[in-house]
Amino acid sequence: MTITIEKSGRRYYIIAKGGSTYSIKSRLKSAGCKWDPDRRAWWTSKQEVAERFAGEHKTSSHTSSSCDGPTVREDQPLLGKVKYAAKSGRVGTWFAAAEANSGRILLTNLAGDRCFWAHPSRCQWVKRYDPNANRGLGTTLRSLRAFIADKESAKKAGHSDVREYRAVRSGRCRGCGGPIEDAPHHRAMGGYCGSCAFDEFDC
Repeated sequence: MTITIEKSGRRYYIIAKGGSTYSIKSRLKSAGCKWDPDRRAWWTSKQEVAERFAGEHKTSSHTSSSCDGPTVREDQPLLGKVKYAAKSGRVGTWFAAAEANSGRILLTNLAGDRCFWAHPSRCQWVKRYDPNANRGLGTTLRSLRAFIADKESAKKAGHSDVREYRAVRSGRCRGCGGPIEDAPHHRAMGGYCGSCAFDEFDC
């Protein structure tokens, strides 16, 4: 058995490769390690404790990945937002990155540093993302983080709409993509050029 340490936030997961940690369960408990039912792995907040167990097994390795499935790329299109109910009863919001043929759903957090396969019976879809969003690239972890950052900046700048804030910031009309400028029949407003503002607001 080879033990791999997988870091996720303040947690150091003790993962058995080519075996199971069941044989050292009592030792893990006495060392203060805790069981994560979602990851099905033991973890500790003390790096030295995790490294001690890893050091007892040859060819151990240390990685910063915490996924028990494929990793989620920054630019990978996401399927949607999901509420996941853990066995402990705790409910959290995650992002669905993929669906397996077995029906299991690959969930990830916004940071992309924690992901796991979840049973569909524990998942409730909150929102399905349009695959053609974000200029045909789909909704990704990168675009979600950018949207959240822009939403905060828009609020500080006094804009109630992120699209309006982005349009004004870029100087491009959010309707036609052209420059934001006044038209003879209507003044530019709301992140639109004058012509698009006239069509949008019909005034």
